Amino acid sequence: MKNIKASAVAEGAVIAALTVLLLVLALYLPLFSIFSLFFAGIPIAYLTIKHPPGIAVLSALAALLVLFIITGNIVSVIMMGVVQLLPGLVLGFCFLKNTSFYKTLGFVSISVAAGMLLDLLIINFSAGGHGIEDMINSILQSIEQMLVSFADKMQAMNADTGQDLHSAVKDLVSIAETMIRTFIPTFVIIVSMCTGYIIYMASVFILHRVDRNFKIDYVPFSNLKAPKSMCYTVILLFLVVTFTSSEDVLTAALSNMVVIMYFFIGVCGLSFLDAKLKNKISSGYLRFAIYAGIFLFGYFFISFIGNVLILIGLADGVMDFRHIKKRGEGHVDGK
Repeated sequence: MKNIKASAVAEGAVIAALTVLLLVLALYLPLFSIFSLFFAGIPIAYLTIKHPPGIAVLSALAALLVLFIITGNIVSVIMMGVVQLLPGLVLGFCFLKNTSFYKTLGFVSISVAAGMLLDLLIINFSAGGHGIEDMINSILQSIEQMLVSFADKMQAMNADTGQDLHSAVKDLVSIAETMIRTFIPTFVIIVSMCTGYIIYMASVFILHRVDRNFKIDYVPFSNLKAPKSMCYTVILLFLVVTFTSSEDVLTAALSNMVVIMYFFIGVCGLSFLDAKLKNKISSGYLRFAIYAGIFLFGYFFISFIGNVLILIGLADGVMDFRHIKKRGEGHVDGK
């Protein structure tokens, strides 16, 4: 028993040192901060699975204490603890309890969202209570400058068209402001879901290579499918929002729900295409490069591409073309 405890403490110290290294690199190397967001919590997740969760918590706290000693900035330490280490703790605990894939993804996404909200609150507080407002105004100014520049170029080519665009700039900026203010919750939730999924799959990839005995259940991207109930619900809510002229809080909340569900269904539409392409191109990295290239070079058709993916996701969710439900929801035993 003493050897087990000694081993756990020793491994906890090593994990704490590794975590400090990752966090310090994230602080002083901006390009590394994105990498750290997805991977810094994985050592803590590993420790949570292999030893009692208390060891992982103490290791995380020790890493944050050392980070505070190095930087002397308590705000940065708290932010990094919540944003980068909390998802790892949540993920490891869910793995330990054999929580299902979608529940684990939900819990990890919530922890990521908590970090994002904390970040926004700190930004707002540090600017005297109007940091978020300043951030929105800065985005709107950038949009306005971009539109004015585009209108100037069009006016040089065609005076009438340029004047029409200049007169429409204020209206376009006003629409953009309404969209930004309305869909801030959608942005936070979608980014949290995407970040949570990447953290989950990165953890599966690394932990399986560290210890083959880890048994982690996961759903490959090519097996993602929207539930039939979600497909019917989003269509109903879309009709309600479309034919509702009021601009109250309830309508805004329903609009956010519709966009979030449509985003997930669109991702499931891409998953359906990925399952078909997977039969011809086995490399996931190559398929990802193809999708990234399509979205990058097809930027001006992004609305059309998104709508097509949503339609595919809706059809697959209702009809289950891949027969995922019959095959056990597409889960893969990670062992």
